[in-house]
Amino acid sequence: KTRPLLIDGKIIYITASLDDALRQLLSLGFTTIPFWIDAVCINQNDDVEKSWQVQQMMRIYKRADFVLVWLSPEPDDSDIAVDAIKVL
Repeated sequence: KTRPLLIDGKIIYITASLDDALRQLLSLGFTTIPFWIDAVCINQNDDVEKSWQVQQMMRIYKRADFVLVWLSPEPDDSDIAVDAIKVL
């Protein structure tokens, strides 16, 4: 299922997971920081473009001030697993 997102006056359709991530970032105060989002910046229907962009990712990540990774909304009790990993 996709959801509409307005960017620079244009509507694009994003996954529910990306919508969840963006809403979480907004709720945490990330309102003026530019983001590079591969699902938006890379044409997912063009294998040639995806291949070229994937090759550029190391350069993109190296130049980033910080990198955020979104896996999914936190399911019930997942914090227990994360805490257990920290102990290891």
